[in-house]
Amino acid sequence: MNYFPFFRGKQFELICIRENGGLIARQGFTPIIEPVKEGANGLVRTIEALKREQAGFLIVANPSVGHHAPSLPDEFAAQVNDAISDYAQGGWIYQLQEADDLLAVRSWLQNWPDLAILHHGTMAAKDVVEVVTNQQGPDRKHLFLVDKCSLRYRGAFSSRHKVLLEDGFKKTKNADYPDVEVFSELPVTYQDQGANGFGDYLIVGSEYSDGGGAAYAVAIHITYADHEDDGVIYVRHFKSDTNDTPTDPAGKFQEALEKLIEYCAQPGSKIPETEAIREFQRLHQHGHFPGLGYVKKLSMQHHLEIMGR
Repeated sequence: MNYFPFFRGKQFELICIRENGGLIARQGFTPIIEPVKEGANGLVRTIEALKREQAGFLIVANPSVGHHAPSLPDEFAAQVNDAISDYAQGGWIYQLQEADDLLAVRSWLQNWPDLAILHHGTMAAKDVVEVVTNQQGPDRKHLFLVDKCSLRYRGAFSSRHKVLLEDGFKKTKNADYPDVEVFSELPVTYQDQGANGFGDYLIVGSEYSDGGGAAYAVAIHITYADHEDDGVIYVRHFKSDTNDTPTDPAGKFQEALEKLIEYCAQPGSKIPETEAIREFQRLHQHGHFPGLGYVKKLSMQHHLEIMGR
């Protein structure tokens, strides 16, 4: 499947990628990883895990958030470069957000002629085309942020590898999520829009946060394909009830988890029993709270699993 999940290089996101490297390779997914933490070791371990599985991937060369924004330091980039330079299925992707990026991308294209481009749609398409098509490289991948790149802008680029990237996760306070809402129609419509692939930010969303305070409410976000609605992806939010104070995250998790387990056990539940759901069932059976980072990792894993069905 031509699916491009966008990850930030935080601990549990990198763990999710490493633990699901086999699934990623089997399904032909291409994860995009934006480095956001200071050290490169975790990212390099993730790259090596993907290489062992013969999986494809793209590393963001100029992060827009996190420790290294707006560009990777030379030492960090060199460590990553060493890990991917001998691997044909891995590479770099460059974000075009500002006019200065057009100047910087020239040198990247000289060193990496197959450099993928992530378009933010903030510049005139003709200016971008002039820069990225003058290089004698292969038919490069072009990824477009759906809410920023118009059809006219996308149409200016001739490529067999056009990918639409959308943030389907409508982030709000945990207590304020509706029970269910549409996540994305892209898996159904991307080809009709002239694209060859699609991507999303999983159940994390594009909004970046380095960390958060204590949660007043706990929510477990679970996606599924609704085959009664042409396979459109929906997300259900299972929320805790005791949300007046930021204390007792374990108790709040058990409240949300109980709702998830009850829903999945109902006849006609649209949530498939993935490996991630089975792990949620084990946590419920043992009354164990593994920490909210682990819970988010399981929800990301479930999303990867349903995208491969």
